[in-house]
Amino acid sequence: MKNRVEAALVAMIVVQLVHAVEEFVFEFWNAFPPMRAVYGDVPGLATAVFVSFHALLLGFGIWCVAQVRRGGLKARDAVVAWIVIQGTTLAVHVLWFIVDPRYQPGLATAPLMLLGIGLGAATLKRQD
Repeated sequence: MKNRVEAALVAMIVVQLVHAVEEFVFEFWNAFPPMRAVYGDVPGLATAVFVSFHALLLGFGIWCVAQVRRGGLKARDAVVAWIVIQGTTLAVHVLWFIVDPRYQPGLATAPLMLLGIGLGAATLKRQD
C-alpha cells in the first residue's frame, strides 16, 4: 500500500513540474496580474521569484517523498498537502480564466491538476 501512495505522490509532483515548465516557457510572471503589479518595475526580479518559488515547491515535494519513505511523515499527510497545493493552483487558473478568458501561461497543463488530485484522492480512499 505504501508503494501506491509514494507513486501517487511522485506523480503529483511530476504534474506540478510539467505545469511549472509550461508557465516558465510562456513567462507566467509577465502575464499574471498580481506578479506584474508587484514585480513589473524591477527587471529580472519576477523571474527570480518565480523560479525560486517553484524550486522550493518541488524541493518540498522531494522532501515529502523522502520523509514518507523513511516514515518521518505520514503518507496521508503528504498526499493531502499536495492535493491542497494542486487544488489551489487549479483554482487560481480557473479564476484567472474566468476574469480573462484567453490563454494564460499554465492553462494548458492546469487540467493535469485534476488528474493529480483524483489520483491522490483515490489512493487515500484505498488506504482507508
